[in-house]
Amino acid sequence: MDLFNMENTINQIKNIIKEELGHFFAWIIF
Repeated sequence: MDLFNMENTINQIKNIIKEELGHFFAWIIF
């Protein structure tokens, strides 16, 4: 259960980072 929760949390963090990077690069390009 703990491992599953940790994996879920890591995936959520990765998604947030991807979104932030996407906004960052979009800001640079446009």
